[in-house]
Amino acid sequence: MSESDEQYELEKARDHFKRYRRFERTPKTAGDLLSRLIARRGFTQDQFNDELQNAWQMVAGAQFAGKTQATVIRRGVLEVLVESSPAMQQLAFCKSKLLKQLQAELPDAQIKSIRFKVGQIRY
Repeated sequence: MSESDEQYELEKARDHFKRYRRFERTPKTAGDLLSRLIARRGFTQDQFNDELQNAWQMVAGAQFAGKTQATVIRRGVLEVLVESSPAMQQLAFCKSKLLKQLQAELPDAQIKSIRFKVGQIRY
């Protein structure tokens, strides 16, 4: 095998390696690994749910704190479980005031609206 043939085979092998290499492995920092683990285990979501529930309890006040539960934010709409229809009707009258207070309390949550649902409260 001549030197030009060896050179050709070497270039061919390099091209093949570059083409089929999925990604280049680089060392990961401990912070990256830890943040991935926390996100994968759902710890940040649990912490946010606690913050959401605490903010809702504060905004709802003593009158509705035990009768309601903030569940989830979907597409900017906060879903709140309410234990009875009369309580839901009372909350509907205060909806705009509650929304403004929640937006001030949790600006990063980007809550645009509140939806009340009658359901069983679980703590």
